[in-house]
Amino acid sequence: MKIKKNFQLNFKYLTGIIYLSKFKKYKNKKKIILTLTPRHKNMGDHAIAFASKKFILDNFKDYDFIELDMVDIYKYGRALKSFLTPDDIIMILGGGNMGDMYLQDEEQRRFIIKKFKNNKIISLPQTINFSDTERGRKELVKSKKIYNSHENLLLTAREDKSFEIMKNNFNESKVIKSPDMVFYLNERKNESRDGILICFRKDKEGVLPQEFKEKIRNLLMENYKKVELTDTVLKKNVDKNTRDLNLKKLFTDIRKSELVLTDRLHGMIFCVVTGTPCIVLGTFNHKVTGVYKWIEGLKHIKMVSKEELNENPIKICNEIISSETDKHNFSKDFDKLLDSIQNFN
Repeated sequence: MKIKKNFQLNFKYLTGIIYLSKFKKYKNKKKIILTLTPRHKNMGDHAIAFASKKFILDNFKDYDFIELDMVDIYKYGRALKSFLTPDDIIMILGGGNMGDMYLQDEEQRRFIIKKFKNNKIISLPQTINFSDTERGRKELVKSKKIYNSHENLLLTAREDKSFEIMKNNFNESKVIKSPDMVFYLNERKNESRDGILICFRKDKEGVLPQEFKEKIRNLLMENYKKVELTDTVLKKNVDKNTRDLNLKKLFTDIRKSELVLTDRLHGMIFCVVTGTPCIVLGTFNHKVTGVYKWIEGLKHIKMVSKEELNENPIKICNEIISSETDKHNFSKDFDKLLDSIQNFN
């Protein structure tokens, strides 16, 4: 099944030469191509794409911007390659899918690194997690071989643990550390706040028992007038044409809340960029705890353990709701990434 799928994707790439006319207007122009943007339901990934595009448009005004999502890169990649010059830059979307948990995403990343050997490739801030299993070790060997064979590949980690793993395994690549791209956004607006928003994971990354989540929800409903459930994963797929509208609604919902309780990384980050009080719990790996280090000084964003929240949830909620909402300017935190891209050779 996997062999058949890989054959189909490679066939789509090879036959994509028929789309040459789509990219003729970019001939002899400097270009940045943002690749592997999502078509799925996870608004965390869409926020990363939205923020990455803004980062590029703000800082690389002399480049034309092209976005090729996770399907387009196979469909149009070969045609676009015909018009690429050594000055053009390929950027691979950041996130938390580097490793064997989301193997399809890792294979797409390998595909780009293999196909675009003559261009600078920037892998935007990622969390990496290859499992300590036979499969995880096997897939890491594959990625090491492909990544280390590219002479102009810059890897960006979004937290310390991933930075360490990348440095230890991809020693022929340049590795830096930079915040998750969504921190680049500023979505603060003056909104009246009302109620508590609960945003817990329902997928394989979640570690909170269902009975715990129900207990916390019931306790909150007994003590606060308004308690609502939400998720950063929608019930419908979103693409680059519907991304902005869906993100706008999600940011508004968070901004209108007195408090968000979440174990989702981007649930936490959305609270940072909207200035919303937040209680965050960790997941099974270093993703949330690692990224939290960028913001651990903010008074209105507090990471707690399941045990701490279970012991006295109302007290913790009241403390965060009444805390001072801090502001943090992340623009300087992205200086390292910007400088590395501009001077990468």
